Amino acid sequence: MEITIEKSLAELMEEAFYLSLNIVYETLSPNGHYFDERENFHNLPESILDTVFGWADGLYHGMYQRISTGRCPTQTTIDFDIGDWETTVKVNIRMMKEALKMLGMPRKMTYDEMWARGYTVVETQAIFPRVDLAERLT
Repeated sequence: MEITIEKSLAELMEEAFYLSLNIVYETLSPNGHYFDERENFHNLPESILDTVFGWADGLYHGMYQRISTGRCPTQTTIDFDIGDWETTVKVNIRMMKEALKMLGMPRKMTYDEMWARGYTVVETQAIFPRVDLAERLT
């Protein structure tokens, strides 16, 4: 007997969100923050781009939150089917995984690359634009 653990809707929505960011961004900073937008993701079909940006911009999260908390028309809340929504999220995840296979995962930059771009990485791994104090005082 094999036990399989289904992901919760929250976990599925989080996975969809991060997949969308992996499609939109090409590089990660050394501490894992998304950094440079991809140039080639615009070659994806319009339907996929709409879905990707719906997740990346938080539109789907906002819609679900408004419906689940009743901050929308009553009929919308009544008509909302959580099972259909979960199926939609799973389909979106499959579609974005396929797109990510074509594009590849974002590349993680090194600290040296960040330094070369003019950023300082401090002990806490926070990234700040490098500023020359001598230039600022003149």
